[in-house]
Amino acid sequence: MTDFFQNLFSYFTTSMLLDPRPPASTLLTILYSSCFGLLVVLACVWFFLKGEIKKTLSRLFTILMTVGLIGLIYTFVRSENLPYLSARIVLDVIVVVFFVWLVVEATIMTKTIAITTKVKSIESKYNKYLPKKKK
Repeated sequence: MTDFFQNLFSYFTTSMLLDPRPPASTLLTILYSSCFGLLVVLACVWFFLKGEIKKTLSRLFTILMTVGLIGLIYTFVRSENLPYLSARIVLDVIVVVFFVWLVVEATIMTKTIAITTKVKSIESKYNKYLPKKKK
């Protein structure tokens, strides 16, 4: 167990993060490809949703597609072992930007959902007094 924490803490040293050519690993390439590919697939699923859900979750498409494509480009760069672009800090920046962007969009969406539900309840309250359409 202590080896795990030592390896984890050694990852965050400047020599590890800023290594211009980290060693290539097939397992990591497959892992990165599958994770970032899953984000792209989720973005495509969100794109084809219909109705009220699409309006509410439309901002998620941009987040998932952008981070997924940038991550797949990073995976390609890492597998080709290009100097400085395949550094581990690039992956850390991608992950941090993804989570910060996700938190910001989630707070915006919760405020938007609260406002739309309030407006719909007010509209339904006043719509019952409007004259009905004749058939």
